[in-house]
Amino acid sequence: MKKRAASLTLALVLALGTTACAGPKRPFELGLKEVPSDLLLGRQTQPALPLPAQMPPSTFLVSGFSAPTPTPPSVLPPPIPEPVPPLPPSGCPPADPLAPARLATALDITRPPAPATYPYRTSGFVIAGQSRTLPPVATHKVDNVHENGPGDFTFDVTVDQAESTPTTTTYHVVPRTSVVVAPGLYISRVVSGSGPLNDFSPRPELLLLPFPALPGTAFTAAGTDGVTAIKYEGTVQTTERIDACGANVDGIRVVLANGQATSARNQGGSQVAEEFNAEYVIATQYGGLSLRDLFQASTPGSTDVYGRELRGLINAEPIEPKP
Repeated sequence: MKKRAASLTLALVLALGTTACAGPKRPFELGLKEVPSDLLLGRQTQPALPLPAQMPPSTFLVSGFSAPTPTPPSVLPPPIPEPVPPLPPSGCPPADPLAPARLATALDITRPPAPATYPYRTSGFVIAGQSRTLPPVATHKVDNVHENGPGDFTFDVTVDQAESTPTTTTYHVVPRTSVVVAPGLYISRVVSGSGPLNDFSPRPELLLLPFPALPGTAFTAAGTDGVTAIKYEGTVQTTERIDACGANVDGIRVVLANGQATSARNQGGSQVAEEFNAEYVIATQYGGLSLRDLFQASTPGSTDVYGRELRGLINAEPIEPKP
């Protein structure tokens, strides 16, 4: 039952996972029949290995990656290697550093993202009993867009990666016209695997990017579902340019610091605590997609050491949202 504890933060960063692109720059459009195999490597679907007794509660915050399937716990896992290996090659020609981005960032999100599946490149380490490296590729499937009202909508991003459990994060965009809830991009729900222990719906929702997204804007976020609680401090940074498989794409960098995640979803009901930091580059002009992400977490003071450093980078130019 501790399986859900570790899945909280990792799922939020995992939703931003990545994969290598060795061919077309554009993502594949949705609408094709899905088959149980890896889109890039031809991997046949395999049942996930059982998770260890203790998992950190921040796993659901790893919105850039699928939740990794940890190995059985050992007495004392080795520390995360430093430095983390660089991202794998993109397989694409580099972007012209002088070429402008096709779309400029906006101070808020006014259009939902276009349904598509994007490749990402990933790098990092995960410790859960034993240390292992993160697979170099992942896919992010954007779908299930639902409009709640003018400018108010939700959408899902499902991250799939070899040796991992697919993780689906539901994002909620609250427009600047809102007078009830502060405008911004929120994390509404994270599901990593099946069963109630792998389903996290924080209330209030977790703010990821406030509107207007002006550099220097500071904010706090805290949410719980009654068993798991997550809180952090955030700061909006300046615009960052990403080389997305040969195309320049701009996004707004947001940094999360002093993150804390606690959960009693574990064997025996004891409390599990984790500390984390993260940063994302969010393309507001593409409906709120994360172009790049970095997630670092650890369980200080715990005898069941669980730590990870995860990096992801989109490897295709996003599709422009419909007007």
